[in-house]
Amino acid sequence: MSRQPWYLLRCTVQRYKWGSQASDSILRRLAAAGHDEPALDEPVAELWMGAHPSAPSMIIPDLLSLRDAIHTDPQYMIESTGELSFLFKVLHADAPLSIQAHPDRELARVLHAKDPANYPDANHKPELAVCLKDMHALVGFRDLGEIESFFQRLKALRELCGGSTLDGLAGTEFLRAAYARLMKAQAEEVARTAGLVRAAAGSSKEDNCFLDLAHRYGDRDPGIFAPYFLNLMELAPGEGIFLGPNEPHSYLGGEILECMASSDNVVRAGLTPKFCDVDTLLSMLTYKTGRHSIVHLTEEANPFYEIPVSDFALRRVYNVQSRGLPGIALVLSGELHLTDNHRTGCFPAGSALFIPAGAKVDMRGEGSTYFCETGPGFQS
Repeated sequence: MSRQPWYLLRCTVQRYKWGSQASDSILRRLAAAGHDEPALDEPVAELWMGAHPSAPSMIIPDLLSLRDAIHTDPQYMIESTGELSFLFKVLHADAPLSIQAHPDRELARVLHAKDPANYPDANHKPELAVCLKDMHALVGFRDLGEIESFFQRLKALRELCGGSTLDGLAGTEFLRAAYARLMKAQAEEVARTAGLVRAAAGSSKEDNCFLDLAHRYGDRDPGIFAPYFLNLMELAPGEGIFLGPNEPHSYLGGEILECMASSDNVVRAGLTPKFCDVDTLLSMLTYKTGRHSIVHLTEEANPFYEIPVSDFALRRVYNVQSRGLPGIALVLSGELHLTDNHRTGCFPAGSALFIPAGAKVDMRGEGSTYFCETGPGFQS
């Protein structure tokens, strides 16, 4: 394959059950622009842009996988002998995703060695999720005072979470005990409690979220009580949340732009028919409490989201010069104009392009284009 300043990509659409079947889904619009287009009766959940072995993007027109192209010429493509450090996604969730967390590097290596079928790689998976439209999520544990206030109002929930065995416990010890008792409760106990909580529920956002989860997943899944433990967040377009390792979360719905380290490791414990690993989840969580911070674009000519990892960085494209870091540009609306010393290109909405580390490319966005790149200082 010859060296080019940019490579147009054809990317995989994942068809998970929680995805959207709407005819105007953002993913259907993207797929129609030259990606992996699903049938009309299939849900569309995620568009994967990157080189992860589970679903590497393909270079057009060669139909060579980006992963193979990187391995063929690693110095030009990523200026490294390792792997592309990030995975870039668009999500459209019409139903909640599982209660989950992502492991740090040490735990990822252990889980992959022990159970590669369920933990397909040995990498960590910090991630940044940015709202495109209607994003709702459960993220991180609430203040203990909020959890205890729910227990006071919903006596049956406190009993399910340990009742009198919680007396005298405080702080992290209280939270660990209550959450472990909830997530390990027998299905019959959960169902009995769900009926009592439903009868006592009011009209708060947490109560409405509980009722929706119970309607979708039934009364026997302990994950339906997550709104009483985790922060319920509604994000405006452009707002983001950063999730480090070992932080519990569930995306409840919406159209989302997501950047992460190149990994597909997910430790699940509810709200899903997929493999759940409750013991691992309970042992790995940080049990930090309090409101989860919203991440905003910086105020500069080419704004970016400040995050505490170097695996990836995300910026909004107006006028950007390539910085010798590999990246993927996604045109959500309008056009993206690319220029190097020898050629120019104009790419419409829906286009995804890989910019090699060895290329010197100027990017000009008209509309909405995002660029996910390896973070400065990253070492594979």
